[in-house]
Amino acid sequence: VTLAFGFISVIAVTLTKESRNVAERERAQEIIHYLAHYDALTGLPNRFLYREHVSRALVSAQRNSEKLAILFIDLDNFKRVNDSLGHDVGDVLLREVATRFGNTLRKSDILARQGDEDEITSIARFGGDEFIVLLSDIEGEHDAAMAASRVLGALSDPFVVADHEFKVGASIG
Repeated sequence: VTLAFGFISVIAVTLTKESRNVAERERAQEIIHYLAHYDALTGLPNRFLYREHVSRALVSAQRNSEKLAILFIDLDNFKRVNDSLGHDVGDVLLREVATRFGNTLRKSDILARQGDEDEITSIARFGGDEFIVLLSDIEGEHDAAMAASRVLGALSDPFVVADHEFKVGASIG
């Protein structure tokens, strides 16, 4: 009986350790996936993931005879913020800009979060001070122009970061 109990205890400890190892491995895979597909600063999809979503959106739009638009957004004079106040302030400003952009999109154009791979991603950080927005299922250029106007409008109120107030502009193509 003592030998059997000891054997069962060894099996239980081994299974517990293996279960922990599996959980740690799964968590590590999630972290690797996140780092490979999302921008660490804003949490938005990066170029790699965004390109996948655009490819899927193009196929879907062609199949369903729908229109889509892509807005390329470049913040105006952002380099001056980093040069004069440092990258920490610039990073906070970029996160705030990303949040405002996300709040201006249609409900169907919600920001992607980790794990939302089945949804078409509407906004991504393309690098530096560049963002890109995918507008799916639009009627025409007018809808894209309205979305661009909303995105620019999101920047109309000043940003306050580290006791500095910023007016941020953007160019959209």
